[in-house]
Amino acid sequence: MLKIYYKNLKMPELEERQRFEAGSLIEAVNPSSEEVKRLHNELRIEPRMLDDAMDITEAPRLEVSHDINYVFVRSPIEDEDGMISTTPVMIAISETFVLVASRAKLAWINELANAQEELTTTQKTRMALQILQRSNSEYSRVLQGINRKINELSFRARKESIDNKEIMSFISFEETLNEFMNSLIPQNTVFHKLLEGGSLDLYNEDKGLIEALILGSQEIIDLSKASLKTSMNIRDAYSTVLTNSLNRVIKFFTSLTIILTVAVIVPSFYGMNVKLPLQENPSAFWIIGGATAIISFLLIWVFNKKKWL
Repeated sequence: MLKIYYKNLKMPELEERQRFEAGSLIEAVNPSSEEVKRLHNELRIEPRMLDDAMDITEAPRLEVSHDINYVFVRSPIEDEDGMISTTPVMIAISETFVLVASRAKLAWINELANAQEELTTTQKTRMALQILQRSNSEYSRVLQGINRKINELSFRARKESIDNKEIMSFISFEETLNEFMNSLIPQNTVFHKLLEGGSLDLYNEDKGLIEALILGSQEIIDLSKASLKTSMNIRDAYSTVLTNSLNRVIKFFTSLTIILTVAVIVPSFYGMNVKLPLQENPSAFWIIGGATAIISFLLIWVFNKKKWL
């Protein structure tokens, strides 16, 4: 799917166009082979770059080819089941257009392309930086949601026991946060290259936007690390509590088994058809029963002292 937007400084709002023209913003979502050919023929976009943008494993990087800057980043996305991951996004910046290519439709692109946004497609570098800033904002929004859920589960863990489903939620959060950091750390390197590489003509205001991007990305990375540590600490603490509880149960039943075994094994000797002490004694039952009780109570005292009971 291809969409072409245009807005100059004199226009009140963004307009959708049917043809490419200088100063356009092009959105390409999982483009077909015909659309790839059109982008190549009319805008000189390299097909291999679009293939890379559709590769789910593509890492953030910066590449310049034929005077076009290809900025690869990753952006958060939520599937139909509510699972959060990241997807590659390519932003191609040239002297006449900006192209945003992605595997899936990104909601924040639609939010960016509305009348309320201060978006001017003819200011290409500034617009590209605004797109990158919106991607960062999406990370912040998703992280806030994850932190809220982690705090809710943490509060529940203090008040009551949590089940396996909630423990799996912690693991899912940790996987998402790790994926965020694996995307954001190289992405921040890309921003540094944009600032220092000289591949883009930057005004002072543009440099300020990139510096804000770098600072914002670092804050998101730090927040992801803190959230990951919190989630791991809660899960590890609860796992330790469960392990200790299991050990106590095992100790209790082991002690109980030993006590009952003594109570059973001594009388069982007198079920054998051999001569045994006290077998002719009329008080044998009480003597054996008393001795068994004394041994059992002694074991109870020992196990209780060791806090096994």
